[in-house]
Amino acid sequence: MNEWFFEQYNYILKDFSFYINLFRYLVYFIIGAFILLFLNAMKNLIKKIVKFCINISSKQHLFLNLKKIAKLFLFIFTSLILGIIILH
Repeated sequence: MNEWFFEQYNYILKDFSFYINLFRYLVYFIIGAFILLFLNAMKNLIKKIVKFCINISSKQHLFLNLKKIAKLFLFIFTSLILGIIILH
């Protein structure tokens, strides 16, 4: 009787652990999405601040650099999020 009970209990526990891991990955995904939205908002805010602070002639060069920096930050944070998901 005890062996049967523990076999069934282990089977149910393994089944629930799958759903718990699935929920945890969903939470990581939502956190990652909010981080990406936050970075996009910061990029737009930096663009608006820079618009008021620099001349028209050098504006395009600085915007290109901001785009490269924003893409670099997005790559770093998405790779961190994917690393968290893969390692856990």
